[in-house]
Amino acid sequence: MLKSFWLLISVFWLAASLAHAGTVTVIRSDDSGPYTEFSATLAEELRNSSWSIASTRTADVPWFVDNVDMIVTAGSEAFRQTLQRNPGIPILATLLSRQSYE
Repeated sequence: MLKSFWLLISVFWLAASLAHAGTVTVIRSDDSGPYTEFSATLAEELRNSSWSIASTRTADVPWFVDNVDMIVTAGSEAFRQTLQRNPGIPILATLLSRQSYE
């Protein structure tokens, strides 16, 4: 009975940890310093989490939506082009100027 209890607890713990795992695609407006630094810092911060970066690319390169849980855009152009492609995946838009969202 005790063995079954611990097995059940282990299964629930594993399921809970997997439920929060996910993959991200990062799309940058271009390869300039701020966008490259942002994607490198994001990758470093996610390294110790259950999230991982599936791919990083610039907005001007033709791309298709990978099997990811979220798209993170860095810059207004990346956000604009991602919205035009209507990926059907949640988008987290970062490094936007005030003019681009007002």
